[in-house]
Amino acid sequence: MISNARILVVEDEAIEALDLQHWLEAVGYPMPEIALFGEEALAKAAASPPDVVLMDIMLAGDLDGIVTAERLRASLDVPVIYLTAYADEDTLRRATATEPDGYIVKPFREREMHIAIEMALHRHALKKRAMLRQAWLAAALDRVTEGVVVADAQREVVFMNAAAERMTGRSAAEARNRPLEELVRSGAGDGGAPRLAMRNGLKSSVECSVTTVGEGASEGRVVVLRGARERGGEVRARIEALLAQKIEEMEQLRGMLARETEAHQRLEKAMAEGREEQGASPHA
Repeated sequence: MISNARILVVEDEAIEALDLQHWLEAVGYPMPEIALFGEEALAKAAASPPDVVLMDIMLAGDLDGIVTAERLRASLDVPVIYLTAYADEDTLRRATATEPDGYIVKPFREREMHIAIEMALHRHALKKRAMLRQAWLAAALDRVTEGVVVADAQREVVFMNAAAERMTGRSAAEARNRPLEELVRSGAGDGGAPRLAMRNGLKSSVECSVTTVGEGASEGRVVVLRGARERGGEVRARIEALLAQKIEEMEQLRGMLARETEAHQRLEKAMAEGREEQGASPHA
């Protein structure tokens, strides 16, 4: 099924660009735009944001395809599929670092192109939904009075709400990717109960509870911080329900990243094989 996606083709070979535009129109994509240079692509995308960009890696001009793609992603967060007939190893490394949504080896094949476009659109939609859900969850957790800290399988902090910032004296940005042990210690000298690690070395009156959630690569730790006068009951139940959603979304993202890595490996192999297919016919 062909989506109703707006496509921007960025290709400095005018004949190839027109050929690709005609094919896209023929299979049902509405009015694909063409840009021959990076600067033109940025201007056209700003005027009429595309849903996906087909970008020649070896683009001529002051801005090559990789730099143009980086700028488009930064300003519009649009999925980019690279087109290439050949690229040296350094260029491929640069391209991979931009986390493209796909590669197409020239001469392209219709089925390959169609699948790449639709998969890029689907993955991008999933990522946007996940980001919106995470933003909603973070906003919801910032409204509760108890402090909440979430750590990943490596026990590094990945989330901290506003209440936890106040209780720990650390900002979320400062704590992110730091070891959880820097915030919450096992409290071996206090009956084994976890305790908040204070910077001044004093004992904190904040109560800590640590829960393990998930398993394997998606395992994490959830720490709830509670002041001496606060009660855990109903608020904690709401926190745990919200965190259950966050863990599920983290698992979905982990699966997406694993599939992305596998797809990149297959595409790199296809690119290497494509360079050897000298006799292949375009648009087969």
